[in-house]
Amino acid sequence: MFATDFEMLKYIQAERAAGNRDVFSLLIDKYGRLIYNMAYRYVNNREDANDMAQEAAIKLFKNIMTVILPPEKINNPDALRGWVVAVTVNTCIDELRKRKVRPAVSVSADDIIVKVESAEETAITNEHTREIMDAFKSLPEDQRTAVMLRDIYGLSYREMAQTAQVPVNTIKSRLSRARRALREILKNK
Repeated sequence: MFATDFEMLKYIQAERAAGNRDVFSLLIDKYGRLIYNMAYRYVNNREDANDMAQEAAIKLFKNIMTVILPPEKINNPDALRGWVVAVTVNTCIDELRKRKVRPAVSVSADDIIVKVESAEETAITNEHTREIMDAFKSLPEDQRTAVMLRDIYGLSYREMAQTAQVPVNTIKSRLSRARRALREILKNK
């Protein structure tokens, strides 16, 4: 329906200003699966993921009228993705802090493994996947988040910094430390 998120955003904002609250479903139709999947990776539980995804959607709904896309993103078909990811990640982290629970971050085999050919390779791959997941889960929260945002969701350093509300160099440092730690952990296995 819309060639870019900029067009969709302008339409949603105009319709909301005219009193149409249902128009927000356009954003959820496009990004709802991403929101849920991100929430699920934090809690590893469908019910909690649904709750967190709903909380994130409420925050997106409340703030959609304040979103302004920078000129360089106007022609980007997924320009709102970084904002949606930032709101979702921050919602998940805030909710987990309220509960005083350490995130049960989940990384699926699809994020790590590309193709397997035999039963032996499948067994080896499954073992490697478990080792990677265990190593990933052992990282501090800020480093896990940096890896997820960059390597799984493909955010730029600037988008990651906005999401984590820290300077770009801090994000680069966290990502570097996380990757170094993962290499060390996996090297010793």
